[in-house]
Amino acid sequence: MLWLGIVTEVLLGAVIYGHYRLHVSWILLGKIGANAAIPMVMALVGNYLAAEIEESVVEKRLWRALFITLAIAGIVGSFFVETELDKEHATEVAGLHKDLDGIGRFLREHPPAGFSKQQMSDVLRGFVQPPSQPPPQEHQRAYLHVDDVAIEIQQIGLEKKYPMNVIAHISGHNVSVFTATLPSPVIQASISFRPPIPPEHVAEEQDLFTHGAWANEAYLGYKHVLNPLEPFSFSKRRSLILDDPNPFSFDTWNKIAHGDYVIYVVTRAIYSDKWGKLPEEHSCSTFSAKDNFRRGICWGDYQQ
Repeated sequence: MLWLGIVTEVLLGAVIYGHYRLHVSWILLGKIGANAAIPMVMALVGNYLAAEIEESVVEKRLWRALFITLAIAGIVGSFFVETELDKEHATEVAGLHKDLDGIGRFLREHPPAGFSKQQMSDVLRGFVQPPSQPPPQEHQRAYLHVDDVAIEIQQIGLEKKYPMNVIAHISGHNVSVFTATLPSPVIQASISFRPPIPPEHVAEEQDLFTHGAWANEAYLGYKHVLNPLEPFSFSKRRSLILDDPNPFSFDTWNKIAHGDYVIYVVTRAIYSDKWGKLPEEHSCSTFSAKDNFRRGICWGDYQQ
């Protein structure tokens, strides 16, 4: 098996030469080796079978030479194709970077509506060259803000006069012009029916969060990030009928309609950005029949 040892030494020498002299990466050499495995195995098997069948020493050597030549041709061909593909890929990436630089220059000089040149420059710098350390300005971090909350009274019956559900429609966006959230941000909502909380009892508003009904509908950005300025929206439903002490008595709705109860909608946002987890963002809204269910704000320190 002298020839096998010679072939092995030649291959090892070629690998070492390719990495240290031609600066071919180990990953590319490994890929070439994987591609060359099949012709190598075929050469070994073919050489063995030919040596077994042929009785002439000359013909055995010819068969061996043929299969070794085929194996070397496969390896050399694989090396050539992979290195050319690697060069072509590097050229494409360089061209893409050039195109992106051109697009960036154009956007800096011709920013979209609503952006100044400085803002657009800051946005592009945040995308293309993200800082490796936490930013000194807090506003550079992702910030999910609830912009609007509206409620809908869902009614049933032929004349639509039996209130059944309260549906809250929540919308907002990532205020940051620099930073996206990490994947899977969560924004939840809870709806409560209760007497209005006076300002001197503002601490009671925390009960809306502590004992909130957070289950079911929410914004769940599964494997999705909220990019800078990207909006989000979702709806949350709460039954009026099932909240009655006596189901279908409409006691809860009657108290809301007379202004004895108000509808509270609170939200919480749970998310992180590339610098780590952020504090939960809370919002609190009130809706009273006395104000035609226009959105009001709570007394505590929440998003406005």
